[in-house]
Amino acid sequence: MALAWPKSLARLDSTYHQSAEIWHATGTLLLFGGIVLLVIAQLDLGASWRIGIDEGSSPGLVTNGFYRFCRNPIFFAILIVLTGYTVLLPTRLSLALLLGGFIGIRQQVLAAEAYLLRTYGDVYRAYARRVGRFVPAMGRLR
Repeated sequence: MALAWPKSLARLDSTYHQSAEIWHATGTLLLFGGIVLLVIAQLDLGASWRIGIDEGSSPGLVTNGFYRFCRNPIFFAILIVLTGYTVLLPTRLSLALLLGGFIGIRQQVLAAEAYLLRTYGDVYRAYARRVGRFVPAMGRLR
């Protein structure tokens, strides 16, 4: 995209503002904080960590660590990283990446939750009623 449309790399905030340092600090904090959260959330999964959905697998439902507060902390961490990147480098391309990431993650989460409901049934349903999808108390099952 950058080769075909070089203007997509132009910063949206082309003039320097005094608040730029605050935005840079915020973007850096989000970017690296998201990476730390991502690593911890993956470690929390332990043997249950997978790439994609493995229908034949039932390694156990993880509800401890960050999973006590958020059903999808890995995906939430990826969104935090993308948000930090967009704050640090506010271009049309980074905004498109953030939006595309959100849409893709939303689709993956819906597929993963359907798998977890099929695999763990009422146990997952009770967990999803207590714990929010990305942030506490938001996106709980009804």
